[in-house]
Amino acid sequence: MKKILNKMTSLLVAFVMVLGILAMPFAALAASEPVEEETPAATATTEKTTSVTLHKMLLTKENAEKFGKDGKQEGLDKTKYDGTQIQNIEGYFGTGAKEIEGVYFVWQKLKNPLVVAGNEKDDKNWEYVTADGKVADSVEKALGGLTTTDGKVFDTSNLPAGKYRVQELKEKSTYKGEDGKTLTGMYAVPVYLTLPLVNDDGVVKEAHIYPKNTKDVPQIDKNFKKDTAGAKDTEIKLDNNQRDKDTVNRKVGDVVEYQVETKIPKDADYKFLKWTDAMTDGLTYNKGSLKVTSKQIETLKSPADYTLEEDSRGYTVNFTDKGLKKVEDAAKNGEVTIRFEYAATLNGKAVVEVPETNDVALDYGHKPRTESEPKEGQPKNKEIKVEKSWESKTGDQTVTDADKTVTVVYTLYEKLDNGDLKEVESVAKKYNDKDAANSFNHTFTGLDDQKTYVVKERVSGYAPEYVSFQDGKVTIKNNKDNDNPKVLNPSEPKVVTYGKRFVKTDTADKRLVGAEFVVKSGNQYLALKAGDEVKAEAAKVTAAKEALDAAIDQYNKMSAQEQEGEKGTAKKTEINNLQKAYNEAFVNAGVQYTLVNTKDDTNVVKLVSDAEGKFEIKGLNAGKWSLEETKAPQGFAKLEGTIDFDVAEGSYAGTAEEFKYEVEVKDGETQHHGKKVENKKVVIPQTGGIGSVIFVVAGLLVMSLAAYKIKSNKQEAR
Repeated sequence: MKKILNKMTSLLVAFVMVLGILAMPFAALAASEPVEEETPAATATTEKTTSVTLHKMLLTKENAEKFGKDGKQEGLDKTKYDGTQIQNIEGYFGTGAKEIEGVYFVWQKLKNPLVVAGNEKDDKNWEYVTADGKVADSVEKALGGLTTTDGKVFDTSNLPAGKYRVQELKEKSTYKGEDGKTLTGMYAVPVYLTLPLVNDDGVVKEAHIYPKNTKDVPQIDKNFKKDTAGAKDTEIKLDNNQRDKDTVNRKVGDVVEYQVETKIPKDADYKFLKWTDAMTDGLTYNKGSLKVTSKQIETLKSPADYTLEEDSRGYTVNFTDKGLKKVEDAAKNGEVTIRFEYAATLNGKAVVEVPETNDVALDYGHKPRTESEPKEGQPKNKEIKVEKSWESKTGDQTVTDADKTVTVVYTLYEKLDNGDLKEVESVAKKYNDKDAANSFNHTFTGLDDQKTYVVKERVSGYAPEYVSFQDGKVTIKNNKDNDNPKVLNPSEPKVVTYGKRFVKTDTADKRLVGAEFVVKSGNQYLALKAGDEVKAEAAKVTAAKEALDAAIDQYNKMSAQEQEGEKGTAKKTEINNLQKAYNEAFVNAGVQYTLVNTKDDTNVVKLVSDAEGKFEIKGLNAGKWSLEETKAPQGFAKLEGTIDFDVAEGSYAGTAEEFKYEVEVKDGETQHHGKKVENKKVVIPQTGGIGSVIFVVAGLLVMSLAAYKIKSNKQEAR
């Protein structure tokens, strides 16, 4: 009996040991710690979870925080998640929760054995898997797809039992919030699950999982730099970036400083961050002035963290993969602020009393934008024409309402022998309803047909496609970026400049040609800025001035009869045309002003009255200025002292109390007014007048006395 009991005891111990060995894997599987999105544990069974429906949930930030990063398995209404479909979405996830479409998810399987032991979550431990359970050699071949508003059903019937990770891929997602916000804070993403899924009732054949996101959008604002003179508002207000901002007045040549601040949301992981600045033609961007900083990122440097392209009309800052990674890492700890500081100079192309702006825009999103390379070519008849077309949803090339709001910058570069590009000219284009078809077309002139040139475009919200550069024509097509959210574009502070018109007359209001003036501010004189670049531009102004002076000199050498006749009329027309050319030279050269201490400085600005006595000065800031005449019209006395005048809004057009500026006003044109500058004629006695008699009598008397004295001296000598 004792032997039988011993045998039975031995068998029982053996059975327990075998049972323990067999049960260990299942116990370990059931007890494995869930990570991120926790799903019901699996048990030893031959049943399968045949499908997993993924529901992408969008929650308010407050409700998402209540679930925590690990995605707790109990709803806000205390309902416990068990792997089946949740029936009351708002009850479980909170008010405002909704399911969204257009988010791409892809499946991965845990490698066995682990590549990185002790850290199951490490990316190296996971590999893409196909729908039949095989290893996929690329994400495109892996089990994956976009969510719908009813979820995305994945067929898992052919996936072997084991651990899986369902990963969100923002670069393959098409989701864009109605308000331009993108997915930011992620909760229970990625989803880690074990197949088959099991709850208290057994295997969940048709399972449902619920990764969660909040959504947010970067914020951006722009303003003058702090302490900018004349500006009352220099603050950055991210939550009120569309407000009307200040306008400051400046003279041509003054430097204006700006600041731009961008706030990146917490947990953002953008694949695309690009800032563009497009200045109107009256502002010249100061190359090399841009500083990029962030309080949350220790260093941001070009070209490692961002690429920087600069021209005279602005800049483009495009974050590299390295820079984006720095932003992503910093955003894990909270919001990230990126700050720009830079400067621009008001130039001679500034239009009087038309505010000049520089338009900053931020393009961002989860899909990198690919842009084609600009093409090179040669001019035809010394011209390069740029033709633009816009691609709309219907496929035609009409300008849509959205297109009308953008600013496009074209920059022409000359390709040097060493391959470098030298900027020749940069121009900003905006929609013009008076010439809609050609609003964004442009022609560069005065070029060398033997040289090679490149045209680059800068525009936010679009991907420029450089179609061709042939026969002197550059064709660019702009494709709307529909993969990323709407461009963020704050309102701009503005810079304005003023001017004044004058009319040179005699005491009888006859208009006088050829008077020359310098402009003064206090005891200083208005002059062109020095420097090699400005000298090259000012050479055109000098040439135009010399041509005008020559024509005036020729007119002054005519007799009074010739001046009143056909010959004089033709010469006055020539003078007026040369005066216009002189004024245009200022504009086209984009000159800049400064103040000097002497009127003899070679760069002092000189104003000359044309054949109708007209002359003007543009590009001044508001305040008190004065004229000093340096050359009077022929036959008139030069004015002594100065002629004071005020510059302010409206001073360029003048008032009805002043002298009429235009001699003739055509239909549709406006009569302007200018300050009258009056000269008195030099009084020289003319033949036939009483003065002549006096001078003749006096002359005869002097001659008689002289003759008498000579005769007397001769007699004494004898």
